[in-house]
Amino acid sequence: MKAQEFKSLSGSVHAEMTVFLSLLFVIFLSFIGGILESASLQGMKSEKRADVSLAMDSVFAEYHSKLFELYHIFSLDGSYESDTYEEKKICDRLNYYAGMEAEHEIEKIQMLTDHNGQAFYEQAVRWMETEIGHGILEQIPKMEELWKEQEEQYTDREEELDQALEEVEEALPSEENPFTDVIRMRNDDFLKKILPKSKQISEKRVNMSELPTGRRLLSGRGEFSNQVLGNETVSDILFGEYMLRHYNNGVTEREDCGKGLAYEMEYILEGTDEDGENLTRVLRKIQGIRLALNYGFLLSDAQRCAKAQTWAAALSAVILMPELTEVLKHALLLVWSYRETVADLRILMAGEKCVFWKTDSSWRTEFSEILIPDEQTQEETKDENGIRYEDYLRMFYAVTAKETMRMRAIDMLEINLRKQEGMDYFRADKSVNKIEMRTTCTFRRGISYQFKTCYEYR
Repeated sequence: MKAQEFKSLSGSVHAEMTVFLSLLFVIFLSFIGGILESASLQGMKSEKRADVSLAMDSVFAEYHSKLFELYHIFSLDGSYESDTYEEKKICDRLNYYAGMEAEHEIEKIQMLTDHNGQAFYEQAVRWMETEIGHGILEQIPKMEELWKEQEEQYTDREEELDQALEEVEEALPSEENPFTDVIRMRNDDFLKKILPKSKQISEKRVNMSELPTGRRLLSGRGEFSNQVLGNETVSDILFGEYMLRHYNNGVTEREDCGKGLAYEMEYILEGTDEDGENLTRVLRKIQGIRLALNYGFLLSDAQRCAKAQTWAAALSAVILMPELTEVLKHALLLVWSYRETVADLRILMAGEKCVFWKTDSSWRTEFSEILIPDEQTQEETKDENGIRYEDYLRMFYAVTAKETMRMRAIDMLEINLRKQEGMDYFRADKSVNKIEMRTTCTFRRGISYQFKTCYEYR
């Protein structure tokens, strides 16, 4: 009886163990299966991420080759050489390179013109950081200080010269006025008087409504963090140097400028639609600086002041108006400064250096030349030491609104690619620089997976 009870109990225990082990085995298999499924899904997710990331690299490798060749700027043509911009084109290219069908939604996108050309500015500064030495960075702030010192003075000197000549013109009949030739000279064609005879004045114009600064722009969406460029002043200096390297000016005018403007840097600084007007405005500014400096030197030179005083006294005696002696003296000094300034401008426009602070040895014009027609003066001598025309452009860049100049630089970039390079489809505001995209992939059993991919040119 006891043996039967023990056998029955033993069989029950064995049955329970069998059920327990079976359940444990099922749980273990489920656990292993879950791990394998999870690993499989994670593997597929990683694979899809890698595929899209590589595809994104391939898409953005289709950048404007001519834009990089001419301006060292990377940008993706969102129109794909057509008249229309569609984000779907970018998504289709992404699927093509990824070799799959996935849903892509662009959440953030930045064009080359967004935020007043911020992306253009960042790339230009990055490129210059790899190209330029730091020696120039030590010199340019000094130029900026020189310009700021003269900014208020140069307009005052121009006004003084105009006022002095007006007073003399009112006081003396034209037939007795020794300043008649000088007055006529200031009113004649300014550029023809300054530019070398071998240089033709550009008459090119642009339609401002066709340029990025003159039309309604396509803009991106979403906010991207700006690239860390370091010191803002240094970055601005580097951008100025970038423009001097990539845009021609009145001295470095290219013969192959095509249908674009010939004086690009002058346009960037002044922003009018006509080459001649932009160049004239820049040269007038340089003239004002040189006039202020030259007049200041004459006032500090006792010998030259005495000569002007003697001639003023003689002229006032001849015309029987001794009360004009002091007016005539300053008129003579200002005219002398003006003639020296014209000589300086000719040197600069010939691509040579001109001394910034004049000394007795670097002064060019003689007193006897100031009242004779301009074309009869001797040929100007060149200075071994001094600054060039481009250095004055650096000064003007230092005191001009940076964001305005960025967009004007993009104006010139766009018109050159469209008109000169035959890329009529190109629009800077359809050129993509940064993007953030949400991708949705579908796996087996309807499992979906979303992830973000970002790309930006650096």
